[in-house]
Amino acid sequence: MCGRQCPDAGYAADPRPGTTTEIFEFAARLAQHGVLKGVVNIEVSVFGIRDFVPTVESSREWSAYRAASEDQLTKMWSMDSDDLVAASAGYSMAAAAWFYDRFGWLQPSTGALKKDQDKFLDSRW
Repeated sequence: MCGRQCPDAGYAADPRPGTTTEIFEFAARLAQHGVLKGVVNIEVSVFGIRDFVPTVESSREWSAYRAASEDQLTKMWSMDSDDLVAASAGYSMAAAAWFYDRFGWLQPSTGALKKDQDKFLDSRW
């Protein structure tokens, strides 16, 4: 993401679902090992983002400038630990879509996001 202080769009992180995937995969592994049991709450917050703009590489440009109008985004997801273990990738995709929605990307390409997630999971786990 890039804020007012960024000199150009090249100075930004590509907001792919890797981060949400890491969060939900970590929690799923804790649940798998019995550290988390029953209802699991996962809260993700992003602070200091007013006027920041998510960017992607030029081959996947967005059709409009989408700056954050809020300074903070926070969302909590609740699920049963067994469901988390069984479907952590789906929960992380829903979380990524929720954050994209806050930037006005109302219908992100789930196919493209899933492809990014699969690449991430193949390289990290």
